[in-house]
Amino acid sequence: MGHTQHNIEQLLQQRILILDGAMGTMVQRYKLTEADYRGKRFADWHRDLKGNNDLLVLTKPKVIWRRARTSSRPTPSARMRRR
Repeated sequence: MGHTQHNIEQLLQQRILILDGAMGTMVQRYKLTEADYRGKRFADWHRDLKGNNDLLVLTKPKVIWRRARTSSRPTPSARMRRR
């Protein structure tokens, strides 16, 4: 087990942790179109879907997977607050 994982597991035993990231910023880097958000599943949907990042789990799962892997790396600016 890595040092970071060990620290996180210790903290989880002591308090609630909130991991927050800039999903919208990360997704914007892919310059997705309306068609990307729709995919085949929502091709005929009656409203615009661009910007609905939750749908990307279904229509572009690789984008979300890559984003999750990138954002799960610890950064020097990451902070944890105790309440």
